[in-house]
Amino acid sequence: MGKKRTSKARTGALDPDELLALEEEDEFAKELAAAEEMEREQALSRTIDSTGNGDFLDEDGDKDEDEDEEALQPRPRVFINNQKGLLQMLGQIESENGSRPWPETMDVCQFPLLLNDVHDDLVRETAFYRVALAGIKEARARLVQYQVPYKRPEDFFCDMLKSDDHMARVKDRLLFEQKKMTAVEERRKQQENRKFSKALKSHKAKEKTEDKKKTLEAVNQWKKDRAQRGGGQGLLEDDDGFDRILAGRSPGGRFGAGAAGRGEGGGRHDNSRRLSKDKKYGFGGPKRKLKQADTKSLNDFSTFNPKKGKTFGSRGGRGGKKGGGGAKKGGNRPGKTTRQKMRSKR
Repeated sequence: MGKKRTSKARTGALDPDELLALEEEDEFAKELAAAEEMEREQALSRTIDSTGNGDFLDEDGDKDEDEDEEALQPRPRVFINNQKGLLQMLGQIESENGSRPWPETMDVCQFPLLLNDVHDDLVRETAFYRVALAGIKEARARLVQYQVPYKRPEDFFCDMLKSDDHMARVKDRLLFEQKKMTAVEERRKQQENRKFSKALKSHKAKEKTEDKKKTLEAVNQWKKDRAQRGGGQGLLEDDDGFDRILAGRSPGGRFGAGAAGRGEGGGRHDNSRRLSKDKKYGFGGPKRKLKQADTKSLNDFSTFNPKKGKTFGSRGGRGGKKGGGGAKKGGNRPGKTTRQKMRSKR
């Protein structure tokens, strides 16, 4: 209709009044369509309430008033007290219990609970215990009377709550945990042993370095002492001094050059008891040739006779001039190192 009128108006067949009425109808139709569109948008914009109860919110965020009013209205409660039916069921139960044998019901609730003061906790709990004990005794007597077994047989094996497969998995899990703990403990012990070995090796290397350092210092000290003495002593005395230095003592003895030896007054003074025991028992070891083969006896040539033991012959004996076997007068004994070299050459 509107399109036809519009087409007629375009052709100029309608009057101005009719054209104005058509324009008003078109505006009303547009407003009606806009209102319907707005209602649809409002319906789509409704959301569920944040409480999760399924309540919808309107455009302003308020609950639906109608639903709230329905929820607030009290619901009528229906009370049913059918005394006739209850009494009928009670009589039926009593008649059935009277006709049935006791093992089917096992009713032992005929013991009264006698309490003088229901607010006394100790008395009340004691009464509960006595009633339960009396019921157990009565039930046991009736079970024996009706020949109902109430004890577990000796060959009874109850089913496990867990299946065998489940228990096998539990066992495997426990064994795995145990092996894991054992492996961790072994690894920890190995780490500790490795650390200890490393520390021990480092300690040994440190001791070796310190010993080497002390030896070098002792050699240098021996060289200084020998240079200060001018090298006038014999080779044996030099070796003895070097051995003392290596042992951590001074060349002259324990307390320095002033203490030449215990036998010459350089050591501590012995008391009379010590002297008497030494005189009676000795110093230990063999007493023969006690004063031979020491530094003093080797360097003492006062009793040496160069002519003794010499033979004068053409073949040149041990002590002859041609043989050259005798030692020269005033010669010193070679040192320890020199003697070792001479033995190695042989």
